[in-house]
Amino acid sequence: MPHDKYSIVVLGTMNPGLHQPFWYSVLELVDESEYARCIESEQTVVNAHLAQLVFPTFTVRCQQARWEVETTDRGVSDRLLTVANRVFGKLDQTPVMAFGFNVSVHKDTAVESVGERLAAIIENANIPLPSGNRGPKGVLQYVNGTDERAHQVRLEPSAKKQSVVAINQNIQYDVLKIIGEAKHFDLGSLLSARFANDFQEMNEFADGIANSLR
Repeated sequence: MPHDKYSIVVLGTMNPGLHQPFWYSVLELVDESEYARCIESEQTVVNAHLAQLVFPTFTVRCQQARWEVETTDRGVSDRLLTVANRVFGKLDQTPVMAFGFNVSVHKDTAVESVGERLAAIIENANIPLPSGNRGPKGVLQYVNGTDERAHQVRLEPSAKKQSVVAINQNIQYDVLKIIGEAKHFDLGSLLSARFANDFQEMNEFADGIANSLR
């Protein structure tokens, strides 16, 4: 079954081979028990193209153009910021183009079928759509923002239950638009200035969406 997920993503030129479990231990981001659990996990992988470090409460994934730290526990989401800040504090020469925050949650609603309710919302917009004998299932995607900051929302039926809505949100920032020119910058300060407000906004937005589906 799908789980709620919370993550911080950094886009740029990465070196997956650097992201070893031991390095995260040296940075004091995990304790000895968490380090041991990571190296024992069959899902932990490190090579030249991919690093996936599965710690008990969060997972780090690094590819050549993307780094992400993710958790399924909202209660430890603040730890994601600590990990991201310390990692890129050490790797402060990494060319970074963008960063963002993701919240993917599954919420109960007051409707029997989220897919049918979303389809009805779309149909009420009077857009010509295909019809047939099988009942329609709707998916809504919406993007709002500026050149610097874009907030994307995707609503769809959850695999958990017909009455549950899956709400996937991403807020992404263009680094060059923020700093104004190509120069050395402190990614940690950019993340810290936005993390709490953006996560709160996305969680409140998800609650509002779920309550509005009737």
